[in-house]
Amino acid sequence: CLPHQKFGIVSPVEFLYALYGDCDTRTTLLYHLLNHFGYPTIVLISKEYAHAMLGVSLAATGDYIRHNGQKFYFWETTATGWKPGMMPGKMNNIDYWKIALDYEY
Repeated sequence: CLPHQKFGIVSPVEFLYALYGDCDTRTTLLYHLLNHFGYPTIVLISKEYAHAMLGVSLAATGDYIRHNGQKFYFWETTATGWKPGMMPGKMNNIDYWKIALDYEY
């Protein structure tokens, strides 16, 4: 989490201004942008890994979680080179990931 920031997260607008944010900040920004353009997305959080990732429903391969009959592929947002469906090896236990925000709300 970001130090000296309430709940450790900044809004998407603040992130775009400063280009500084952690996993939940970046995930929240992409969640809103992709939802705006019609891509079903979810925000996934893990207490065990102290991390947040995006889940996006699109044509991909790799690791995913099922929700409402759709596959949502994990997408790491804090490092470069990660494609949808790729999970960091140290965070790949899908049982530790829970949906925090759903595209239907």
